Amino acid sequence: MILRPGVPDTVMTGNVTQVILDVFDMLSPPVSDEFREVARTRFAKMLAAVVAFGAGATGSAPGYRQDGFWAMLLPDAALAWLACAVRSHLAEAARP
Repeated sequence: MILRPGVPDTVMTGNVTQVILDVFDMLSPPVSDEFREVARTRFAKMLAAVVAFGAGATGSAPGYRQDGFWAMLLPDAALAWLACAVRSHLAEAARP
């Protein structure tokens, strides 16, 4: 664990917990259809983030074990490329 003052490290814990609660709400017979629909909507919105988090954590663990902190270079480079691509796309869209 990396200690960082003032930065929460429980955001994904809350997201994963909410997804699990939503699954139980969707599958529980005594839950009303209206409440089940709210749970289904929230589940659909959060699922991609939870799956991406799990895939990233699972995929990065072997890289970190093998290469240490240097394993962060590839994801950082991909994020920088994505940020530049989005910025370029937004700049093109803003042109008259």
